[in-house]
Amino acid sequence: MASPSEVPRSDGETVVGYLHSVSPMKMSKNSRRYFEPTLQTGREVYNRVVCFSPEKRNQFVHAADNRQAVKLVATRKSIRHRAAPLTG
Repeated sequence: MASPSEVPRSDGETVVGYLHSVSPMKMSKNSRRYFEPTLQTGREVYNRVVCFSPEKRNQFVHAADNRQAVKLVATRKSIRHRAAPLTG
């Protein structure tokens, strides 16, 4: 079962949009390589994406640099609650 901070919404959706800010490769706590682009799906709708397919990073960078629309298939979306920043 998902933790209260992460509730799965759906499996296998297709999403179309534009990529921005593709991160460098990172390493997860489980030693899996991943990168994080931002996907714009509407005029002011931006979504954080996590991709565990390192071999696709160059394609994502190319699409972002050339402002080409992309179609991501078989995606899994989740709602993640982030803590509010602390102020002092």
